[in-house]
Formats: sequence, C-alpha cells, structure tokens
Amino acid sequence: MDKNFAQKKEFADKISALRQSGSLSAAIIECKAAITLYPQDNFFHKILGDIYLQNGDIEHACGEYIENLKLISDKPDLFNVFRRFYRSLERVASVQQMDFFKNIIKDNISNNVFSEEISDNLISFLGSDVFEDEELMSILAISNDDKNKKRVLDTVNVWEKERKLKYIQSLILHKIKTVDHSKCKQIDIDLIIFFEKTGRLDAALSLIEVSQKPYNFTMQSRILRICRNTSNYAIAEKLLKIDDSFISSSDFNVQYELVYYFQYIKDYENLNKTLLEMRTSAARSLPIAKTLYNFYLTLIRFDDAKQLYEHIKKLQLTQRSVKKERAEVEYESEQIVWRRLKELVSEQEHNRQMVALRELLKGFSHELGQPITNIRYGVQLQQLKIQKGIDTPEDLDLLLKLI
Repeated sequence: MDKNFAQKKEFADKISALRQSGSLSAAIIECKAAITLYPQDNFFHKILGDIYLQNGDIEHACGEYIENLKLISDKPDLFNVFRRFYRSLERVASVQQMDFFKNIIKDNISNNVFSEEISDNLISFLGSDVFEDEELMSILAISNDDKNKKRVLDTVNVWEKERKLKYIQSLILHKIKTVDHSKCKQIDIDLIIFFEKTGRLDAALSLIEVSQKPYNFTMQSRILRICRNTSNYAIAEKLLKIDDSFISSSDFNVQYELVYYFQYIKDYENLNKTLLEMRTSAARSLPIAKTLYNFYLTLIRFDDAKQLYEHIKKLQLTQRSVKKERAEVEYESEQIVWRRLKELVSEQEHNRQMVALRELLKGFSHELGQPITNIRYGVQLQQLKIQKGIDTPEDLDLLLKLI
C-alpha cells in the first residue's frame, strides 16, 4: 500500500472517530495537521469545512470550502460536494453571511483563481449572484415584463448562437427565483419553448413549475412531452391531476402524450380510455385517425387498426388537406410505429430462428440418443456375460463392431 495513502487513511479514520465522539476541537487540530502534510489534497479542506459548519463557525467553514474549490480544478465531478455544502449552509447562515460568501466566490471567479471548469459550475449553480456583466444585468432587469419580450428573446437567441452559456444559465436561475410572474407570462412561455428546443429540458420544467397556472392544453401537452423526453414523469404528476376527467376533457395533443404516459406507468385501463377518447375525435379528423391507427399498430392491436384503416380510406375521399399543426405529431407517430414494426419483425425472425434451432437440436438429440442407448445396453449385456463367465471372443468382437 502507498505510504501516503496509508497515512491519509489513518488521519481520516482518526478525524472520523473524534467527530463521532463529539471532540470537534481535536478533530480540527488533526485536519490542520493533515493539511500541513498534504497541502495539495482537497479532501481535508472539505472535511475541515464540514467540521467548522458542524461547530457553527460559518466564516471558517466557507474559507475551507473556498480552498477546496481551488484544489479540485482537475476534478470538476467533485463539485457536487460543494453543492451539498452550500445547501446546508443556506439553512443555518444569515442573509448577510450568504452574501459575504457569494462575494468571495465572485471575486475569485473574476480573478481567475478557480479553474475554468469550476468557475462555469459555480456560475451555472449560482447565476447572477456570482456573475455580473452589464449586458446580462440589463436583460435580467427587464425580463419580468412582457413589454420587453422581443428584446429579451432576441438577446437570448444571440447568446445561444455565440455560445454565451453563462448568460443563459444566469437568466434561467433568475427566472426560476422570480416570485411574481404575472407580468411576464408571454416571456415565460417563449423561454420555455426556447429551453425545450435547445435541449434544456430541466430548465423548461423548472420555469413551468413557477410560472403560469392553471395550464392550458398547449402547456399540458408540453409538460407531458418534456417529461417523456426525460423519461421521468414526476413533474407532470406533481403539476397535473391526471384522472378520468382530465382524460375526457383534454384535447388531441394532450391525449397523444397521455398514450405514452400510460404506457410508461403500465396503466392499461387508462390507456384504453385515452384511445377511446381519441377514437371519438378520429371519427371526423383524418390526421387524428392516422395517428390513432399508428398507435394501434404499435400496441399490436391489429383488429382495431384494420377497422380504423377502412374509416381512414373513407375520410380520405372527403378530406383533401391536413392541418399543419397536426403534421409534426403525425410524422412522429409514423416514425415510432415503423421502428416498432421493425422491432417486431426482428423479434419474429429471432423467434423463428430459435424455433428452428430447437427442432434441429431435438432431432439431433434423438438421432444421437438412439445409438448411444443401444451401445449402453450392448455393453451392459456383455458385462453380465463376463460376470457369469459365459462370454466368448465372438460376442466381444460383435459388440465392438456394433459400437
């Protein structure tokens, strides 16, 4: 074992034992001794910061975590440790103490004390609290009034184009922290659309959660769609009361997403209810009928699909145009059904091959087992003859020939 590793472990074990026994002062002394021996090791700064916080010494706790941040420059994955410390600090520190800590962080970022990765993480985590820029601050100042919608959205699109991700992250945190969203409903909606479009799904959901309520059909379907794309419906279940009334009163776009939701949670009763509601709409709408047809194929409900296909042909004779807003959803459902059909074909081919292999092995086993059985019986008979002394060289010669 590496000598340094063994000594560090010895320090760590001793510090842990002292903390558990309540001897915080002694634990602090051991931490400082370890830091003296290993000044480039962030671990003991982190432990010392935790002990100071446990002891109520917020100023020194913050100082040790600043040192910790300086030393994890090549290990940004350790930043989550700082996140947990910061959240713990918020619960016990005063507003003045938190402001003081954030100012220290801001100064260190400005003076390039931290690595670029750590600075980016801090800005993403704390936003405008630690990152100030004249352009950014001017946009934050007007982002809560729909009168400024065009300027805010135009600026955000420029930031995205120029990869000014720190600015966008600061705006996200600013909007999430905003208490009153009554005057910026349209800005919120446009930002949610922007965040979804650019793949910032968590930001979109966070802004939805603090923005307009109640949610209209468009926002309901967007919530469900974003949750589907994150494979996590926790926010949708929190924000929407998904029951029989919700299913029946929803529009097509919401019901479309509910099909995926109920499949995800394996609620086949409500899945069938949703499909029945869509079937009613499909009676007069060609795009909805086509989408429902694709769902039936995906769910391997071929009888329903066949029946609906006849209805689709009738609708096609009477309807010549497809509304633009349905086209994207219809295209998505078609892509999904073709993927599912390819999977089914692949599964069927695999199953066919396995059946053929089983039959082959069954026949092989029979063909191999029959002569082996005969050989076994022949050998057993010869053994009995030998035991009774009635075997002859001719019997043995015959047996060998048969084998």
